[in-house]
Amino acid sequence: LTREEALKCVLSHFQHRDVVVGTTGMLSRELFELRMKRGDGHERDFLTVGGMGHASSIALGIAIQKPSRTIYCLDGDGAVLMHMGVLANIAAAAPSNFKHIVFNNGTHDSVGGQPTVAGDHKQFSFSQVAQGCGYKHVFIASNQNDITEAMEKIRSINNDGPVLLELRIKAGHRKNLGRPTLSTNENRKDFMHFLQLN
Repeated sequence: LTREEALKCVLSHFQHRDVVVGTTGMLSRELFELRMKRGDGHERDFLTVGGMGHASSIALGIAIQKPSRTIYCLDGDGAVLMHMGVLANIAAAAPSNFKHIVFNNGTHDSVGGQPTVAGDHKQFSFSQVAQGCGYKHVFIASNQNDITEAMEKIRSINNDGPVLLELRIKAGHRKNLGRPTLSTNENRKDFMHFLQLN
């Protein structure tokens, strides 16, 4: 699957009160457009524009502060590799509501498509790294059926996080992919208001 196809499948499993932190670059742009197509609004998503590698730290802070909400961190392989030490911090904090989804296409897609070491699945596995750090549950999916099955399992895990799902997908993105039409300040304000909801 492409990242956008995988993201569309993941998005279909979110519930109204779920909080989403999207990594920088193409994934956040795709998330913004998919939300528009679905008529969902954008207040549930924090788009980590220009903060490559920091989405998981932001999501961790929110998960700790909002233990009654489910927090999804939508991450990229290049971004996770950039700040991999955060995986250990997430596991040590052990937020039961933290769901970490890593879209692994083996490239730095947002900055030119340079390869990452995570593309070699025989040598590298995010799920094994996360498990070694202390994540409670890890999953791998590479097609729509696997993603659906994994998301159903993740949804059923309520008080035993953190959880990591590695999506092994192909590189590339649509050439006509737009950019968010909300400013980062507007996104922040809407998102902060959404976090205040019970």
